[in-house]
Amino acid sequence: MRQRLASIGAVFALTIGLLVAGTAAAQASFVLRNNGDTTIYHAYVSRASSSVWGSDVLGQDVLSPGYQTTISWPGSSFDTCYWDVAVVYSDGHTDYDWDVNFCNIGTITSSY
Repeated sequence: MRQRLASIGAVFALTIGLLVAGTAAAQASFVLRNNGDTTIYHAYVSRASSSVWGSDVLGQDVLSPGYQTTISWPGSSFDTCYWDVAVVYSDGHTDYDWDVNFCNIGTITSSY
């Protein structure tokens, strides 16, 4: 089983935490935290306006329970605040979080 140095988390219903209250500046990254009991094998992010998921932002890594990682957008691809996030667990379960406003939110926490 693949292990990840920095782990990521998602929840049955992904919950979102604020990094800095009152800011509306676009953030070029977010923290994915795994507070659940199941390893996250894949994480996908796409613009909320898109019907196609991007590539797996974890690559060859996985996010074990109790770990977190920072997901960054390469170059200038962070051109909107609203993104969709999908997380796939080791047992095949998938959680979705739609229309996440990453201009105001910086952490997604999983507890699945």
